[in-house]
Amino acid sequence: MPATITSIPYFQKHQLDPNPTAHIETSSLEYLHAAFLLYEYKTTYSKKEYRTLLDTYGWDKGSSEEKRALKIAENFQQFLTCPQHLAAIPVTILLRLCSPQYKPIISQLQDYPIEGLTCKLVLELIEDRKALLKTQKHEQQKQISIWRRTPKGDRIWDQLAV
Repeated sequence: MPATITSIPYFQKHQLDPNPTAHIETSSLEYLHAAFLLYEYKTTYSKKEYRTLLDTYGWDKGSSEEKRALKIAENFQQFLTCPQHLAAIPVTILLRLCSPQYKPIISQLQDYPIEGLTCKLVLELIEDRKALLKTQKHEQQKQISIWRRTPKGDRIWDQLAV
């Protein structure tokens, strides 16, 4: 009779660490290693050699996975010597930090010790940045306009606003 998931826990069946975050950290660190290696290959080899190397390893040149890995490697160069610093952050969040609106957070991450950098902390930094951007956008929209509407709906130039 085959064992069901209820009779043998998954972590025992597959001889795994029962802590799921340990697996996320391992996968993030492995992804960072792959990204930094790929970036090194791209920057040190010629285009033809790089393409041949990708073919050798089974990667497709121009694939979305290659682009994602290179994007992470390019944006997280300051962590090249210490990728384990980012291990607690899932790859999806690392990719989000690569967007122009969240790039300033990347430099902030260096200020935290390795054990102090958590996914929760990074998500809080993202939320703080989002709130700051929203406030800045709102302030820009509140700037004084020199154009006013008449009761008929026409637009006129208001010399007093200047």
